[in-house]
Amino acid sequence: LDSAEYFIRISDGVGKEFSNEYLSYRSLSDFGKLHFKKEQYDSARFYLKKCIQLSDGKYHSDILVPAMILLVKCHIAEGNWSAAEQQALTAFSLGRQVKSTSISMESTALLAEIYKARKLPLKAIEYLQLSLAFKDSVLTALRQGSIEARTFDLTLKKEKREKEMAVLNLEAQHKVVFWQRFMLALGTIVLISLLIMIILIRKAALERRKVNALLMQKNLELNNLNREVSALIDAIVHDLKSPLNSLQGIMYLLEMEVDEKFTKAREFIAKGHEVIRNGHGIIAELLELRDLEENPLVVKYEQVRLDSYVQSLVNGFSSYASQKKISFEMNVTNEVAILEPLLLKRILDNLISNAIKYSPAERTVFITAGRGAEGVRVEVRDEGPGFHEKDIPKVFGKFQKLSARPTGGESSHGLGLAIVQLIVNYLGGTIELQTKWGEGATFILNVPEQKS
Repeated sequence: LDSAEYFIRISDGVGKEFSNEYLSYRSLSDFGKLHFKKEQYDSARFYLKKCIQLSDGKYHSDILVPAMILLVKCHIAEGNWSAAEQQALTAFSLGRQVKSTSISMESTALLAEIYKARKLPLKAIEYLQLSLAFKDSVLTALRQGSIEARTFDLTLKKEKREKEMAVLNLEAQHKVVFWQRFMLALGTIVLISLLIMIILIRKAALERRKVNALLMQKNLELNNLNREVSALIDAIVHDLKSPLNSLQGIMYLLEMEVDEKFTKAREFIAKGHEVIRNGHGIIAELLELRDLEENPLVVKYEQVRLDSYVQSLVNGFSSYASQKKISFEMNVTNEVAILEPLLLKRILDNLISNAIKYSPAERTVFITAGRGAEGVRVEVRDEGPGFHEKDIPKVFGKFQKLSARPTGGESSHGLGLAIVQLIVNYLGGTIELQTKWGEGATFILNVPEQKS
């Protein structure tokens, strides 16, 4: 009954939503039937009377008369025989009007029950006889309908079997024709595909031979060009050292000859010294890069205590850092690791030097070191401008000019981080940059330890 009530409410809601009066009236009738089943006769009468009132003149067979008959049963259950008689007579009259034998049968049966209860035997017998007559009529109609239905059903089954057989035969023929056509089409497609594949394979082989020959030629040309460029760079680098050394000697002689009162001349001489030092720096980095690219590195692993090792590196930059009033903040463990100290020094010297070079005055360089998941982990963080997003893909490239500039007039040749990347790769480590423009940069180095 609870489930019935749930679905009746859904039906009533649908009727109201779509303004469907049939669903609304039917829902009222079903609510009356539900409360009758629950023996809640007051509620049942409320819904049934409302249903009869709204559907008056409409839906006699489906809603109106069945609701009246159910209302009669409510009156009988409550012992209200007078109301029951009046309602049953109305239902019987409507049943005759709509020529519904089943409604007439049920209403006369209820009238017989009412008159029996009211001790009116003659009337009870009269309506009972009417009810039996209607019942016989219904049964006769049902029997006749059943015979006709069975005959019609047998005829339909026979026709259905004949049609099914015809369809099966037709489908079988269609399948044979379909498979014949399919196999023919498939054979044609396979043959054409094989021919196309043979043509494409032959064409690809010829193209591949041409491309391989062209690649070999270009490779030879590129190797020759690389050798020429390498020889030219070596010649230029070595030839530059001699004039730079001579020029540096001349600058020293000039410095000795120029009186101290000629401050402007001494400033130019000092600037000349700086330019020469930058030239020597470029030559040194070029030679170091060439050496790393062409010659195998000599690796010698040693036991290194991290805190003292990093402290010694930082001490080497104390004079440079003090010129810009830059301090160091270190968080380094005292663990002992088996590392290549010279190559690691070349990496960290470059990272620390860059941190000082690109930091404004009176800032701090942060160094963290210790064992990590991938060996020894070292972080070098500065408070400089950091790297612009467009610069990040070029950070470890050669001769790259980036957005950030040294803050103390220092020079930058664009080779330092390229050298760092080469050494890191040789050691089997990784180096990562974390940065945001205007908020400094952090280089994270992971170097695997040599197993003891």
